Amino acid sequence: MDVQPHYPKPSPALQWPALALGLSLFALTGCGPEVILDEASSSESPAVIEAELTSAQHRARCEAVKSQGSLRGVTNALVFAGVAQHETRMGHCWSEATTACQGPYSSYCGGPVLAGAADGPCSYQQGGLGMYQFDSGTYTQTLNEHSSSILSLSGNVDKAITFIINKIRYCPNTPLFNSDAEVVAWINSARPGTSAYDTFMSAMAWCYNGCAPNSGCNHSARTLDYKNATNSLYSTYGSSYWYGTTSTQNCIHGDGLYCGGNGVSGDSRTLYRCTGGSVSVAEVCVDCERMPSGYNDRCKATACPYGNGQYCGGNGIGGSTNTLYQCTDGKVTTLQACASGCERMPVGYNDRCK
Repeated sequence: MDVQPHYPKPSPALQWPALALGLSLFALTGCGPEVILDEASSSESPAVIEAELTSAQHRARCEAVKSQGSLRGVTNALVFAGVAQHETRMGHCWSEATTACQGPYSSYCGGPVLAGAADGPCSYQQGGLGMYQFDSGTYTQTLNEHSSSILSLSGNVDKAITFIINKIRYCPNTPLFNSDAEVVAWINSARPGTSAYDTFMSAMAWCYNGCAPNSGCNHSARTLDYKNATNSLYSTYGSSYWYGTTSTQNCIHGDGLYCGGNGVSGDSRTLYRCTGGSVSVAEVCVDCERMPSGYNDRCKATACPYGNGQYCGGNGIGGSTNTLYQCTDGKVTTLQACASGCERMPVGYNDRCK
């Protein structure tokens, strides 16, 4: 994660490093119903990537953003999802956008993660990775900076939420914040039709994409790109989807453990716990297995994705994200619960408790 300056905020003349490379919007196609999306206007012509996502797959990605956001107190997941909509049209795996580059292996994808193609030949390995296009140079440099967790969908979304909160906190055009909690509260207020919504889009163009005002990249057009992408999600799914209560749709089968989508809202690869109508995350799975009625759903057992070693739950194996596990010859055992959280390390290094 980029190290950000402390107060005062940087001068507006400063152009921030870009996380993403301004990938253009691309249509959702596939076997299922097509989601109609707005086209973004821009003075530039970023590389075009065609993602083959059905409407159901696209909605599941939105659910993943809502699910991860809810764990952080986010009630306005729309604007976080809008960033992914702009960057990759919510494509995460190379199999969903084969005109892009093949990134590192992702156990979530069962193959390469999607990598951007705007930084030269794929052999350079310099494109952004995953749905939010994390980019700190080469693939190796990006994984060293952000950890291999960004290769999974949930990890990519979780890191992006942290990254966006940080960018909003220190971007020159946003209010002065004293804490991340204040940033989240402000983002939650940035709904369509508000001035904060427009400010958020401008901040994404400036401090996420790196297109500063008066820098020659047409900041206004790039801001409109982000706004159009977010507006398309708002139009496609509606206000009640993004802001309405969903409690009546959750825990319809009673208390127990459920994969997302099986009587609870959320990512289909996350295992949720229903208690008295309240939903919480039980485990992040590599693959969540639905069981017959009357039995708890569960995370499928998986082999050690990167060989023997120590893994945080959710990093290629099932389990709690705050627990460190030992993976040996495909067998997973619990090492310890991490009081301050479990830290995912680059591929080739053992994960560890913070």
